[in-house]
Amino acid sequence: RDDKGNIYGISSNINGEVGNPFVNRDRTKPLTQNTNMFGNVFADFTPLPGLTFTTRLGLTLGFSDYHLYSPVYYYNASQNNNSSTVTETIRNMSFWQWDNYLTYARSVGKHNGTLLLGFTPNELRVKNMSGTAGPLLVDSDNFDDLSYTVANPTDNISGTRTLTRKLSYFGRFNYDFAGKYIFQFSLRKDGAGMDILSKKKRWGTFPAVSAGWVISSESFFPKSFITFLKIRGSWGQNGSLSNLGNYPYASLLSSSSNGTPTAYPVSETTLSTATFPTTLSNLNLGWETSEQTDVGLDLRALKGKLTFSVDYYNKITKGLITTGTPPLIAGNAATSINAGDVQNRGFEFELGYHSNVGELNYSINANLATLHNEVTYMNPNNPRLSGAEVNLFTATMFEKGYPIWYFFGYKTYGVNPANGNMIYYNAAGDTTSYVTSSDGQYLGSGIPKLTFGTTITLNYKGFDFRSFIQGQSGNKVMIGMIRTDRLNYNILDAFYKDRWTPTNTNGTMPKADNAEANKWHSDMMLFDGSFVKIKQIQLGYNIPDKILKKIRASAARVYVSLENAFTFTKYPGRDAEVGSSTVNSIGIDRGMYPICRTILLGATITF
Repeated sequence: RDDKGNIYGISSNINGEVGNPFVNRDRTKPLTQNTNMFGNVFADFTPLPGLTFTTRLGLTLGFSDYHLYSPVYYYNASQNNNSSTVTETIRNMSFWQWDNYLTYARSVGKHNGTLLLGFTPNELRVKNMSGTAGPLLVDSDNFDDLSYTVANPTDNISGTRTLTRKLSYFGRFNYDFAGKYIFQFSLRKDGAGMDILSKKKRWGTFPAVSAGWVISSESFFPKSFITFLKIRGSWGQNGSLSNLGNYPYASLLSSSSNGTPTAYPVSETTLSTATFPTTLSNLNLGWETSEQTDVGLDLRALKGKLTFSVDYYNKITKGLITTGTPPLIAGNAATSINAGDVQNRGFEFELGYHSNVGELNYSINANLATLHNEVTYMNPNNPRLSGAEVNLFTATMFEKGYPIWYFFGYKTYGVNPANGNMIYYNAAGDTTSYVTSSDGQYLGSGIPKLTFGTTITLNYKGFDFRSFIQGQSGNKVMIGMIRTDRLNYNILDAFYKDRWTPTNTNGTMPKADNAEANKWHSDMMLFDGSFVKIKQIQLGYNIPDKILKKIRASAARVYVSLENAFTFTKYPGRDAEVGSSTVNSIGIDRGMYPICRTILLGATITF
């Protein structure tokens, strides 16, 4: 019951772990207090004309106090707590970065050049300490403090310290001639501390070069409705370590498993805590490098009313960092590895037009992008990586020749009209009524092949209107919330509207039972994830000047906005725009709440 004595109700058709969402909200009482301070100081020196030295030091301090009180409660057999606990976590963080760069700019006639050289060190320190104890002497939020708990063998104290350091050297040279011929070259060398990479792999070198030609500035360019035309190209590399934690290359040691100390008897009366390696080492772990080539064109026409640009991009991520697959004999977790190379290529288009009809001003802008994603190389020691699981079955894979973390499972031929069971394709492409783990294969990808958007803006006298439309296509969404052990959990009507029954032998869905587990690991769980969403419709009005004078304001606007207004999709789940907390779960719908439709009423006033 809630604080007012009302029962947290739920449908009688639902059981197991599914419950009233307000129980999840109220079964714990968390409180977080954060204090953050930011500051920077900088100085510019100009010893010679055109030569400038800049130094800038930035500092961030953060202090966090997290308190969690978990009282005794009972909701159902799987959601309850019979012992109250209190958790206190304190986190202190400091980060500083010192930027230093020298800039020299010089122009000789129509020749313009700028040279920049610099270096940047930074350091992040984090210290965490956490303690959990219980039960409380009195189960009440008036006594939710560690000092009011009873000593218990399950009480736990833990702490971590993190020190992350990086150092970068960089240089850049810009050149243009009369604003028509543009050239840029840059080079940076980034180093990571040994808390991230081993000493022999800590440095990465990343060059980049680009060039452009403004054709419309040439004397031979005809004076026509095209007022600006530029072609450009670029190639460059950059590095990333964003997927790594502390000492990901090392074989880390631990004396606890899932928070419980690993104590073993050494005599009849003595226990000794064991220490063991939790991960395998990988001293060859290095930078993840993204190399991208881009060729594009920019155009303006009709006195600037029409704008258009097109780009072709080809991005290859080399040494993609992900978690490897440990050998079966290791008995511990795999470390991070540079798994392979991934290619992303496609086209990007942007088109815009703005004009007016009398006092009505309008603009329309649209964009469209294509994407081909493919793993082009794999680490020979890990030719195929297993990803996310659904119903204890591997649902995604990472493998050469396919999109990253593609959907993996059994291909189906249809429903057997005689008994309502599925008919499958085996690995050889033959139909069969029974499949094994060796018959799993590529089923599709959660990465869209096409994304697009459109923005429309109107202004008439004091009124303004804006709408934003967004969409994607070419991707699949996997229903990842079907439970074979909790049958009443499965409420998606797509599986039973046209299911096989003795009176509907031509049904497109198998019969409703749990005898055949393979159907839950097949393409029956995949649906078209394409959608078009009207993300925003907004209408505003600017208050006239004569009213502003009365309230002594210089500007004022009131508006009403409808966010996530309408969705057009064939996806039968709650929302085709599914999110994921891990990269190996792209496109898996695990029952997330759909994005809310929101109505906003607001005003902005400037005095």
